[in-house]
Amino acid sequence: MAAARVLASNLRHLAAEWVELTRRFGNPAADLLAVLAVVAAGVGFFAPALREGVIYYERDTVVFYYPVLVAVHERLQELQLPLWTPRILAGYPLFADGEVGAFYPPVFFGSLVLGPQSLFIGLVAGHVVLAGLTMYVFGRTLRLSRVAAIASAGAYMLSGFTLAQVHHLNIISGLAWAPLVFAFAEQALTGTGRRRVAAALLAGVAFGLQCLTVHVQVPMMTGFGLAIYVGARAWIQGLFAFAAGGPFPAQVADLAQRVGSALVVLAAVPAVGGMLGAVQLLPLYELGTFSVRATGLSYDLASRHVVTPPQLLTLFNPYFFRTADGFDWSLWSPWETAVYVGVATLFLAATGLLFGRPALGVPLGGVGLGGLAVALAYHAPVNIHHLLWQVHPYNLVRAPGRFSLLFALGVAALAGLGVQAILDAGVWRRRFLLGWVAAWVAGLWAGREFLRQAAEEVAHRSDRVSEWVAYYLSLPRMLRTPARAITEDRVFEGLRMSLSPDNFWFQAGMVWLGIALMAVALALAVRRGRVVVAGVLPAVIMVELLLAGRPFHPSMPVATLSTPSMVAADLKKTIRDGERVFTMPGGPTEPNTLLPLGVSDLNGYTSLVYVRQLSFLAAASWVEGPLLDAAAVKYVVRRGHYVPLPSADLTAYDPTRPLLSATAGGAAASVGFRVSPAFEAEEIRVISLLQNSLNVGQGTPVGEVVLVGPGGEQAEFRLLAGIHTAEWAYDRADVTPVVKHAKPAVAARWKTVGFDANAYLAKFALPRPFPVARVLLRSLSPAATFQVYGLSLVSYRRGQVHNLDPLSRERFNVIRWGEDGIILENTRALPRAFLVDRSVVLPPGSDVLAFMQGGPYDPAQMVVFEAPDAPPEYLVDSLRLDSLPNRNWASTIRWLTDEPERVRLEVQTSSWAFLVLADTYYPGWTATVDGVPVRIYRANYIFRAVQVPPGVHRVEFDYRPESFRRGLIITVTSAATLGLLLLELRLDLLGRTRRFLRAVRGIRMDRRVSLN
Repeated sequence: MAAARVLASNLRHLAAEWVELTRRFGNPAADLLAVLAVVAAGVGFFAPALREGVIYYERDTVVFYYPVLVAVHERLQELQLPLWTPRILAGYPLFADGEVGAFYPPVFFGSLVLGPQSLFIGLVAGHVVLAGLTMYVFGRTLRLSRVAAIASAGAYMLSGFTLAQVHHLNIISGLAWAPLVFAFAEQALTGTGRRRVAAALLAGVAFGLQCLTVHVQVPMMTGFGLAIYVGARAWIQGLFAFAAGGPFPAQVADLAQRVGSALVVLAAVPAVGGMLGAVQLLPLYELGTFSVRATGLSYDLASRHVVTPPQLLTLFNPYFFRTADGFDWSLWSPWETAVYVGVATLFLAATGLLFGRPALGVPLGGVGLGGLAVALAYHAPVNIHHLLWQVHPYNLVRAPGRFSLLFALGVAALAGLGVQAILDAGVWRRRFLLGWVAAWVAGLWAGREFLRQAAEEVAHRSDRVSEWVAYYLSLPRMLRTPARAITEDRVFEGLRMSLSPDNFWFQAGMVWLGIALMAVALALAVRRGRVVVAGVLPAVIMVELLLAGRPFHPSMPVATLSTPSMVAADLKKTIRDGERVFTMPGGPTEPNTLLPLGVSDLNGYTSLVYVRQLSFLAAASWVEGPLLDAAAVKYVVRRGHYVPLPSADLTAYDPTRPLLSATAGGAAASVGFRVSPAFEAEEIRVISLLQNSLNVGQGTPVGEVVLVGPGGEQAEFRLLAGIHTAEWAYDRADVTPVVKHAKPAVAARWKTVGFDANAYLAKFALPRPFPVARVLLRSLSPAATFQVYGLSLVSYRRGQVHNLDPLSRERFNVIRWGEDGIILENTRALPRAFLVDRSVVLPPGSDVLAFMQGGPYDPAQMVVFEAPDAPPEYLVDSLRLDSLPNRNWASTIRWLTDEPERVRLEVQTSSWAFLVLADTYYPGWTATVDGVPVRIYRANYIFRAVQVPPGVHRVEFDYRPESFRRGLIITVTSAATLGLLLLELRLDLLGRTRRFLRAVRGIRMDRRVSLN
């Protein structure tokens, strides 16, 4: 008996200890298992990437995110911030618009320990997993069970929006923090005292991390959703307070307190987040003032990529608009308009909205439906997006379809609420829920029947289906594919495949929904083990979304992104330090892809391109002439494959790129072409036109063609206004009555801005066959612009026609020629830094690019300034356009330092001159001559120039952006203050200090009393 009593006593002690251990460590262990389940689901999606180095990608991955990340990574590993890069767009503030967030902690610290490929994979996969973890935290904050919170985490982490945006690194980084903003805001609304203040500040910290990811649209969407959530929560809590009864003044006071808490949260989150993100936001704002978004986007541009009503069908079939052969017949980019959240998630979200706690269901439903309404834009009953567009800064961003982020977040949280409602259901609620399940089962049968009937109507092309197709094709679209690609037949083909009862994705959706319905019915039927049965629901959600998300994007080995193309590799071997290339639009080398190779490209691709850079690039690619020389472009990269051109009388012409466009007197007024081998011509044919030629009289010589033989012999032919060529806008109503020359027969016509452009064909017969080795084109008109679009040499005896090839310009040497690309050497390229002793100041509103491209401009001899930001008159009096060049002027330049944020030059000149640096003019750059600060002038439209006196001088350019300095001060000060404040709220250091001092004073008083 004694032994039994001892054993019983020991068992009681062990049981008590087990209960205590479970109380202390059971909850953390269960949460750890739940977190591991969420991580496992995210890692499962990225298993190929983590195992084999394969990534999901779209064009932005190749031309923007990866090359920019490599450039940022390279500088951070050198413990330098990438404030500026000279390798794209002739110089660009990379930090301001890096869109990978150089100051964003995961990028900043990850660059120090990981290589660029590992960092890229880690950032994408890590933020998708982080999105699940923060959503789990939000679910637990809403007092959901672990099973319900896992369901919410899986639904958000693997939602259609998340996986569709997986190639947009900054969007993925930002959306990962959105649930945490909502979680801390919820704690601030429901907490009291110090806990409330701390939660509001932490919500601002999460918001600040979103701001540091650079893509401002994500925090803007988060702020919009947070306003809905917080406002709805305060309103519903106030209604409950009034419904509970009590003294009216107390009810009013309680309502005022709740409204005040909501306003504090809505004010604290953007304020704290904005200050923490100031180091990124201020440079970004400065850059925005120079971009096309400076004054806001037009609504037509801002409303690109909307969710159209037909795209709501993707809620049930994520690939409704994709055929079996991969053709996508949706109207907008699918990754910008993805609304798929899974059919099981939809069922559980509807359950949570109807049977969950109204105090949470209504605000979460408002977030989801509000986001969807904005995503629908002008297709919604009320165009909320247009209302937002009228509010700064929402008028700076496009793609309202991205607001489906809020739809995914709201639906995911409601799905967790639905799982919780099933777990907490009592006797009567179980009966209602079983009826609800039965209604969905009936809906499954009805849906299958609808598909069968719809498929039959599509097969017979019924009137109803034809009307729907006509409506679909009438919707606004963004032509990702040629307009002819999405035809009525292709739409019918897509409908036939998508509405077939045998469609895999519809069948898969029905299977997942059926499993979810059975799991819910079983969970409601059993008395014990309901949590175990309901645990099937998160698994169903994750598996459904994981399998649906895998085929969304194409995949490729990440190592491929680091492997240069054959053209890029040859270019890298050819180019020398300090030389610049220009990858022509449509060429074999995409913009930014030369960044990892360290090659400087005049071209580039970013979301906030400087407006002047865009204009300069367009003009430079239109006519290969002085603009390339002024930009120090040594090599031009063009496509290699042949593209058929239109022709008139066997004379080919390219409406987008003339052979000559100039007025008389400038460097561009004459252009030469090689003809190799020499071609024996009997006739020449010229397609040309005039611009701004209303006052050019009949018969006035406006252009000249000079044929040069192998021995130097020449034959000259002049084109006369009204006989061989004429004004291109001759048929315009405001031109015809006033033009002073006749209209020859029109040979070619193409669309231009506001009217049809006319081009004219001139024929000149040679008195005898003439062997042509060179062709010179000249503009003879000092006022009108003479343009040649095509020239052919004709041999009647041989029955041959030779069309001038733009690649045969004498300014170019062909370095590489292949089907995959052509590299041309520009023999007239100026160095990146050069001195000129002449200048011209153009009045405000002048067409500077037209002057530089076809006017009396020679980049090697003069620099162009623009009033009123030009040097003072006394600095340019001796450097006028009409002054003769100084024949005795001599100059040399020696490079001392060429770093991204610092350039040092030693300059020697025999007279006053302007040092022109062919790098982008931008705020933050300062200059000194022999240590004395001097002003930098905007020169040659987008470049920099400083004045240099005679003698030998050291000129330094330094990039010290004030926007970054101010932002850094605000961010660091705010972070330090916030850290101290949170520490104080957690430890109450001031309160403890006050209590300690009071205790010390009390002891001293007691001693005094005892002594007395």
